[in-house]
Amino acid sequence: MLIASAMMPALHSVLVLRVSHLVVACALAGLGLGACAKGSTLGDGGSGGTSSDVTTGPSTSKSTTTSGVTSGPSTTTTGPSTSAVTSGPGTTTNASTTVTTGSGMSPPGTLFFSEYVEGSGNNKALEIFNAGSTPVDLANCEIGRYINGSVTAAAPIALTPTMLASGQTFVICHTSFSDPTKCDQLSGSVQQTGNDVMEISCNGMLLDAFGTVGDMNVWGTAPTSAMDATLRRKCSVTVGDKNPSDAFDPATEWDGFPIDTFTDLGVYNCP
Repeated sequence: MLIASAMMPALHSVLVLRVSHLVVACALAGLGLGACAKGSTLGDGGSGGTSSDVTTGPSTSKSTTTSGVTSGPSTTTTGPSTSAVTSGPGTTTNASTTVTTGSGMSPPGTLFFSEYVEGSGNNKALEIFNAGSTPVDLANCEIGRYINGSVTAAAPIALTPTMLASGQTFVICHTSFSDPTKCDQLSGSVQQTGNDVMEISCNGMLLDAFGTVGDMNVWGTAPTSAMDATLRRKCSVTVGDKNPSDAFDPATEWDGFPIDTFTDLGVYNCP
């Protein structure tokens, strides 16, 4: 008992010192005395600091993450919408309009030379056939000429304004043609001699060409020669030769008849 009594002052001092240390630690951790006493079993206040970090950290992180998610998708959605809707359809519409306008400029019907006469003297004539399904106003058409293998065009022959019906012919002859009753128009410029390119154009568009521009030789051989013969277009031909620079052999698309044959001039005898 004496030993216990002697030790009491020392134990009291140790207990007071321990409590003092605990109070100081709680004060530094920002905890009240009651909370500090409750947490004294966890150590010297270190776990209290860890609890504070866990609470604060996620709160700040979540706020930042939410802001990033909201902004990103909003920007991505706006971009594609403006580009796709505004640009694409506008360009397609313009292209379609251009094609429609161009095709509308083509002359109605299809004209080509159906008979070529290179006879004696001034017995020269050209027959034009309308193979199209609608009439053609010949006021918009002309006959171009390249004389004696020239690469330079001579003055064209304007055709008499005429509504040439589908399936009908138009004959233009030299003014001294021996049978003018077969002619719809007379012109002193109809004077082909076998190496003269003759063209038919409407609204500035070439529809058919007889001969090769720049070639001075007489085309073909009898009976399908471009000189001293009458040539009639084969019935298998339904459109003209639109390339006046390609090689030309009358036998390919024409049938030949003796010189000064006019019996069928003005008549297209194909089914």
